[in-house]
Amino acid sequence: MRFDLNDYSVPHTCVRRTLSVVADMNTVRILDGGKEVASHARCWDRGAQIENPAHIKELEEQKREARQHRGIDRLRHAVPSSKDMLRVAAERGNNLGGLTTGLLKLLDLYGATEVELAVREVLESEAAHLSAVRLVLERRRREKNLPPPVEIAIPDDPRLRDLVVIPHSLSTYDVLHADKEKEHHD
Repeated sequence: MRFDLNDYSVPHTCVRRTLSVVADMNTVRILDGGKEVASHARCWDRGAQIENPAHIKELEEQKREARQHRGIDRLRHAVPSSKDMLRVAAERGNNLGGLTTGLLKLLDLYGATEVELAVREVLESEAAHLSAVRLVLERRRREKNLPPPVEIAIPDDPRLRDLVVIPHSLSTYDVLHADKEKEHHD
């Protein structure tokens, strides 16, 4: 909340709301309707940021929770069986944040189909641990004689992270190659 050329923090739940400022020589109070939502010692500087550490902490916690929910939503969409795995893990008191983060990393490395198959296999064995999913994925990779997956670092940009690439038929390249061969023989 900007007042007298300074910025005063408010709880994240009050951002983008119409708030009132009541100030005297010592205190800046910020009201939502008649309810006080923040109070700060008045600052007479210009361009200062006056923050209540509790406001910052609440915002960080809210953002962390939002990231986790976004990750869970991505998992549920790409790996439907992950919903059951997270439920079983929660019932056993396991760390859902670590499990979600780990499954997302495996999703990025191995792809949705492989992780879905591995999660199903783990659920059938009643394991519901990240390490069990990782072991199944590694076993399946070795059985197919595939090289280890390589992690590709992509900037945390939603335009890149959420980019959907639709594969096309590779026969297009065959036609191009045939045209080149025809030109070469002529």
